[in-house]
Amino acid sequence: MSQNNDKEKPAGSQSLFRGLMLIEILSNYPNGCPLAHLSELAGLNKSTVHRLLQGLQSCGYVTPAPAAGSYRLTTKFIAVGQKALSSLNIIHVAAPHLEALNLTHRRDGEFFQP
Repeated sequence: MSQNNDKEKPAGSQSLFRGLMLIEILSNYPNGCPLAHLSELAGLNKSTVHRLLQGLQSCGYVTPAPAAGSYRLTTKFIAVGQKALSSLNIIHVAAPHLEALNLTHRRDGEFFQP
């Protein structure tokens, strides 16, 4: 997903797309990003960005940053990411990459899971 500069229309909910876009932008600002700058980067009105941030904040994904008018992501993403990682079957994830290495370098690759 990229910022609003791309002219592709999202499939599904525009609000969801915009909220996820804000999350991706905020991921580049660990100490927080001012609302005005976030609005500029997203190509959205400040009022729209503020409304989306309020929704993300009420769900625990965004919190006000120490700098006035700034927002940052919360650690809730770590918990969600850990759950996603634990549901992955590492062998199924690694298999296509090992096959590509085999084809590229003509060598067999092995994967051992402890």
